[in-house]
Amino acid sequence: MRARAVRRVILFLLLGAVTTVLVAWGCSLDLKKVMAPMWFSWALDCPTVCVSRRDAMGQCALLARPLARDVVTVPAWQVVEFDQTVPPWARHELLDWARAGLGPGPSEWDARAMVISGWPVASMWASYDLRPGTGYWWYKARNGLVITPASDEPDHFALLSPRERVLPMRVAPWGFAVSTVFWGAVWGGVLLGPPAATRAIRRRGGRCLACGYDRRGLGEDATCPE
Repeated sequence: MRARAVRRVILFLLLGAVTTVLVAWGCSLDLKKVMAPMWFSWALDCPTVCVSRRDAMGQCALLARPLARDVVTVPAWQVVEFDQTVPPWARHELLDWARAGLGPGPSEWDARAMVISGWPVASMWASYDLRPGTGYWWYKARNGLVITPASDEPDHFALLSPRERVLPMRVAPWGFAVSTVFWGAVWGGVLLGPPAATRAIRRRGGRCLACGYDRRGLGEDATCPE
């Protein structure tokens, strides 16, 4: 009985992991439009690199670019602590170009972005580098499977636009684990819930748990006639 329960748990977690990936991919293909304000912060070891954050349903966009604190024009109420902006696991990917001495430089080319997607918790991500376009900047994916190229025109109300649309291939550890457990529980409810409900109804009605035959009048140990 215990081995059967373990197998079920493993099955539901596998289904949860697959669902987490598919949901993250689906969220990443939708260019979310957001009217909410952006949040800004600076890392202590990169004081001339500003990290901005914008959140939407199923997505989070992080953008690191050269912007020294002493020349910033961001309103004070939009500036938050760095720990509130960038999760620990994302800091190396987002700031490694600056820490390696590659930036910030004299050009806005020195910028990197991440789009983290998934639901109920952001679970997978892809990163981007800034690239020149025709009359505007756009973002070239560094990892992930490119599905569509960057749009011809930027959408100023969308998360990180214009950018290539990609299926993210990197995992956000904590978010992936939480989403896997959540979707695994959903699969468990879907697959085990109806049979459990049926058995409960039959038990209350005095019927056979296996086939629903009316057992009233039979002994508890009597074999079901059906």
